[in-house]
Amino acid sequence: LPVLAPLGARAAGDGAGDGRRGGPGRSERSGVRRGGRRGASGGSGAGLCGAALGGLGLGVGAAAIHLAVAAHMPGAAAADIPMLFAARALPSWVAPAYSILLLAEVYTTAVGLLFGFAARMGEEGGRRFRLAAAGGAAAACVGGLVPFARVVGGLYPVLGVLGLLVLAGLWRPAGR
Repeated sequence: LPVLAPLGARAAGDGAGDGRRGGPGRSERSGVRRGGRRGASGGSGAGLCGAALGGLGLGVGAAAIHLAVAAHMPGAAAADIPMLFAARALPSWVAPAYSILLLAEVYTTAVGLLFGFAARMGEEGGRRFRLAAAGGAAAACVGGLVPFARVVGGLYPVLGVLGLLVLAGLWRPAGR
């Protein structure tokens, strides 16, 4: 399978070993494929299989979370983070470990978003970049003072409506 070949390796018949960089369907300058299908699967069905397995994994994970929280109702419904409430029913080390994992996930997401925001505002390391990073971090610290349930209760409906508007825009025929 060409998908499993090491990076930089070439399949037989693509010009490897004959002194040419290109080969059939490849650019002579870079060795990159021109035209045709794009993507890792190359039309072999591996992409579809990967998408199906990924979707199945996400579905199983979502079902496991749902069942874990549902098993701890009605107490979980009153908690800001229902899954953390459910984790408290497990051995005593699980809830603190889960809390640390959640904090690490929030931190890594925030740092990535902050960097992306600052990089759009100015050149990395430049004055505008540093100001944007400092301003964004300060705004995040202030925003962190808002209770989580209030953020979720206010932000999720707004994002849901925006998502529906985007879907409506994608659904309408092109050219209208």
